Amino acid sequence: MSVLKLVIIAVLLTAALVTAAGVWFIFRTPPSVDLPKNENIQIVPKQNTANSQPTNSKKTERNSKLQSQADSLLHLFDRMPPVPVYLTDEPIKQGGNNVEHGVAYTECDRNKSPVMYMKKAFYEKTNQKQIVNILKHELTHAWQCRRGGMRGHDAEFRKKFTDAGGFGN
Repeated sequence: MSVLKLVIIAVLLTAALVTAAGVWFIFRTPPSVDLPKNENIQIVPKQNTANSQPTNSKKTERNSKLQSQADSLLHLFDRMPPVPVYLTDEPIKQGGNNVEHGVAYTECDRNKSPVMYMKKAFYEKTNQKQIVNILKHELTHAWQCRRGGMRGHDAEFRKKFTDAGGFGN
């Protein structure tokens, strides 16, 4: 198999994984109360989330390089405060089956303090362009969370993700 075919297959598989993660977000995200659409409104959590720990029992670890990469993208999201990013070995599942689909996701709690998770195996094996794109995707969810709750991949999400330079799903 030529290198070009392998690259095309890798890109298609990554796109399929990101799409699957997006579908999972749509079905797992609870309904939220919409805030008025005012670009000057910024919901800031009461605590500094950059040093927050996950509130669940997931096996996670911090990675200063990954956190720095996420922090370097915050200017694309209306000067949003830092969002903690964790690497996890836990399966990222869709539905209730045992098939692993996703590479990253964002949790949005009731206090609008998002936390991002990325599969450690994905982080260790993929290229920087894909990592940055996944961070932009998850930061877009975090941006929505801070604005009143995540609503999946709606029109607002698509516009902000594209404006931030994100590609794919």
